Amino acid sequence: MPQSRGMEANDTALRAHYELGMERQRLSDGRGELEFTRTTEIVERRLPAAPAVVADIGGGPGRYALWLASLGYQVEHRDLMPLHVEQLTADAAGVTGIRTAVGDARDLDLPDASVDAVLLLGPLYHLTDRAERVGALRECARIVRPGGPVFAAVISRWAVRVDGTLRERLYLKYPAAAGLVDEIDRTGLFPPLAEGAFTSFPDMAQYRFPAFPCRYVVHNRMDNEAKIGRTFPWNNAFQYHVSKKLWPEIETNYTRFQDGPNRGKTQVFMTPGILFGNFHVGKRLSLNFGGGFQVATTRFHVNNHNGIFTVRFPF
Repeated sequence: MPQSRGMEANDTALRAHYELGMERQRLSDGRGELEFTRTTEIVERRLPAAPAVVADIGGGPGRYALWLASLGYQVEHRDLMPLHVEQLTADAAGVTGIRTAVGDARDLDLPDASVDAVLLLGPLYHLTDRAERVGALRECARIVRPGGPVFAAVISRWAVRVDGTLRERLYLKYPAAAGLVDEIDRTGLFPPLAEGAFTSFPDMAQYRFPAFPCRYVVHNRMDNEAKIGRTFPWNNAFQYHVSKKLWPEIETNYTRFQDGPNRGKTQVFMTPGILFGNFHVGKRLSLNFGGGFQVATTRFHVNNHNGIFTVRFPF
């Protein structure tokens, strides 16, 4: 892909920064460890089942590639930096399922529709030209099979104001930073503040992704469907009438996971408990309430040993 002089200059600064070797430990402690944990939690919700093929594009020294391989995935790792490829090659010695090579997110060497999912967790905010960002997304859409997810990490243009100013207090180490915040908010371009840094593009909060035949996963929703997938539940209760208002019972709770990270798995709980009722609250409506203790009876379960409180309205 032809590059302008500006793009070439930024590539040179980017390479000089990553040649320092600091990226290898960035995700291993403190805020980096939090980033890694949160990212893997989001990615795992939408990944197809192992041993699917996942492309880790711009994967750095390979922390995510190693994580994917540990889950049984086949990984195609590409990074712009030969140093990162060398580091992953050393760290992956004896690990099966990882192929790594030097590669550019804007011009990948992988065949069309050759992978089941793509991680694009680094390149977008390094590409200051819109055409290059779109080109990187097009490459992801080209190599992923139709309908496969593309996980794209982006940075809000407000990150410098919120994180850089309030938390990191960049203005203390780099006084010039205080005068740049308004301009960064306006343009989305974050210029280098010191030697060894590079221009980044934290302007993706409202970026409109092209309509390619793949699924972009760029959010971090916390709803239950995104977290555990769709489920098919079924309950049966066996009750015995001891006295006028006392009903001991045992309930079975069956859940089949239709998709998500637990796709195809089943969990069953037994819940011994007791109900009190019926208390009539209308001509045909009654009130029951009670509680129980839920115990998993299958090896797979997402939780166990839960106290249960229930309110029921028979009619």
